Amino acid sequence: MADGRHSCRHLCSVVRRSIINLLVTSIKHDFVLSDVRMSLLQGLSFALLLSCSAIPIGRLVDTAPRIRLLMLGVLFWSLEHRPS
Repeated sequence: MADGRHSCRHLCSVVRRSIINLLVTSIKHDFVLSDVRMSLLQGLSFALLLSCSAIPIGRLVDTAPRIRLLMLGVLFWSLEHRPS
């Protein structure tokens, strides 16, 4: 039973992360984007998000109490993986 729920959660996680890939044709049509522009939008947005969040998160890890960070991490993980 637990394996089935885990598999379902994993499937939902994959779908959420790749939702833009499912909507590529609609987005390209609505915004009149070429294949190159669409790929730049997908790759560049991901890279910018990671790049811009890496320094503040790294600074937070260096300065904030580790117990609070651990509690926040467990809280967010628990909210993400709560039973349906």
